Amino acid sequence: MIIRSSLIKLLIVLALVIVATALLTTSQRNAVRPARREAQDMLELKNLLRAKFMLEDGKNDEALRICSSLLRNSPGSVDVRRVMADAMIAQGNYSTAEGVLRYAITDAPEDAALRRKLATALFFSGRDEQAVQELKKSYSLDPSAPATLLMLYRYYEDRGDTAEQEFYGGKLQQLLNERTMR
Repeated sequence: MIIRSSLIKLLIVLALVIVATALLTTSQRNAVRPARREAQDMLELKNLLRAKFMLEDGKNDEALRICSSLLRNSPGSVDVRRVMADAMIAQGNYSTAEGVLRYAITDAPEDAALRRKLATALFFSGRDEQAVQELKKSYSLDPSAPATLLMLYRYYEDRGDTAEQEFYGGKLQQLLNERTMR
């Protein structure tokens, strides 16, 4: 009886040691995860910047290769898709860029710059009416973006729509005046 009682106590202590070790390991693992994730995020940012530099140097294929690699690890990254679309537009792959941008917009529907970039791809594809709709969405999301105002101004200037041209030109002038007064 005494032997059984001692054996049970020993088994209980052994079980407690195993549970404590498992908890310690989990605790240690949880402490390492944020540091590992931060290192991974820094590496992704470094590679995204590398892709942007490749794009600026006209190395669109290399930028696309880097972006494709980044998307394997972060498939929902709007920033990677933005750079990828820039490379595709630079290569003249407007319909592919449109698809990439539409996908990114589903993750960031309030991103005015994405909508403006989509408008650019649509303009290059000859789909001006759709492009203007995207520019107007971009303007409604961020009425202080000079690039959007300028694109709308030029579109309506080319079409001879003086009322719309004056509206967006006036908004652009007002924005520029506000910025120079700061």
